[in-house]
Amino acid sequence: MTAALASPALAATLGSTSRSLGAGAAAVTRCDSDGLATRPNLSGTTVVSVTVSGIASECEDLIVRATVTGGTSSSGSTVIPSGGGTLTVTLAAAVGVVESMRIDLTVSK
Repeated sequence: MTAALASPALAATLGSTSRSLGAGAAAVTRCDSDGLATRPNLSGTTVVSVTVSGIASECEDLIVRATVTGGTSSSGSTVIPSGGGTLTVTLAAAVGVVESMRIDLTVSK
């Protein structure tokens, strides 16, 4: 399982030294300097939600969106609570487990 982080709020975790996104149109800010951990939550042979942990308190009130791509693709989002920590993002639809799955996270306002 791989977790790909692509977000203005977490752009620094991608290993880029750039301070802007796209054509330099958006400033890069971050709320978490050490990255996030993800864990897919299963119901039988499908992923129904994603647990996201290691969220810094500076990220509170931002929105985390998780997209799981496997046999199909689905996403869900939730607001990061005060203090950060760990949360669960429920997917709109269950995603069938396949050998090569991907979890993408975006943290934004």
